[in-house]
Amino acid sequence: MRKWKLKCNKASSCEFTGSRLYLPPENEFSEVEVDIIKTSREKLIYLNAKGLEFQAEQKDSSEHAILPVAIHVDDQEHCYSAFLLQGNQRILLPEKACSLIISSLLDHKKVTIFVSNRSTVLTNEHFIAHYSKLT
Repeated sequence: MRKWKLKCNKASSCEFTGSRLYLPPENEFSEVEVDIIKTSREKLIYLNAKGLEFQAEQKDSSEHAILPVAIHVDDQEHCYSAFLLQGNQRILLPEKACSLIISSLLDHKKVTIFVSNRSTVLTNEHFIAHYSKLT
């Protein structure tokens, strides 16, 4: 069973201290890893491709690659546009999507993310205990 894992990076300056809460994929060759990164300034969620790269479907006005991401919470679908980062193996979710995912997991709701013909179900296993150490 997949479980959330926490890694903390303590630095001499608060500015460089950060934590990573992540859910590894069950299958290293075809699934998505979920990363919640907390720094002194912000909290971000990345989706990391394991195996094949993500394929951009469009570009924004600044020529950044954009991918549609669907997040299902229980039976409700929420759609977002996310940035595909250089290398095509990492996606940065928008702030509203991050808030939705975190609040849903804290409320013990079922969360499934669909992106680029892949999906991943986010388990609650160890999430709340680790998340409380992240904030």
